[in-house]
Amino acid sequence: MTLRLDKSKVTGVVIVCDECPHWSAFRFDVEEGWVCAVDHEQRVHPGQHQAKRAAHAYAATQGVRPI
Repeated sequence: MTLRLDKSKVTGVVIVCDECPHWSAFRFDVEEGWVCAVDHEQRVHPGQHQAKRAAHAYAATQGVRPI
């Protein structure tokens, strides 16, 4: 399972899940996008941690508190 953020400086962030072709979400910034991805992962794919690991890696590069 892979959650991916498609980012655009102009429009925002689209979150997609490769196992849920019917699901996608939109957020205005990357941090909100990772929060959404982690939430989807916890609700729909319990036991998976790809989004949480990616969110922590993003937080570390930005110097912000982990999600």
